[in-house]
Amino acid sequence: MVAVAGVGLAIGLVAFPWLSPGGVATSGIGGFWAVVALFVLIVVLIDLALARLSPATIVPTTGLGREWTRALGVAAIALMLLFKASGDTKHYAWGFYIDVLLLIVVAAGAWGSAQGRATPLGLRRRRR
Repeated sequence: MVAVAGVGLAIGLVAFPWLSPGGVATSGIGGFWAVVALFVLIVVLIDLALARLSPATIVPTTGLGREWTRALGVAAIALMLLFKASGDTKHYAWGFYIDVLLLIVVAAGAWGSAQGRATPLGLRRRRR
């Protein structure tokens, strides 16, 4: 759920129009917050791919565990896109609404994954 919707969101941020000022649609990737959100989304997707395809790979994470770290990354993406959307006062195009729906699916998947497999604080051990 996170991977498929996340890839769709990455494509949507680059290709889907967010604004339609005067009938001309512009893509969602315009602006600082959207670029940073896209970068964080790519990092989240790479971490998810490593966790699923190569679970023995050790990557830096927070003390909360990889699932919660990904969930926090998705929360940061949502916050950045909220900043971007609040800064735009023009009319939103169809791409904005599709990206919001994809973000909701990504956030729900990341939250659900974190709820099921979070590492308790202080009990994290390295595997050898």
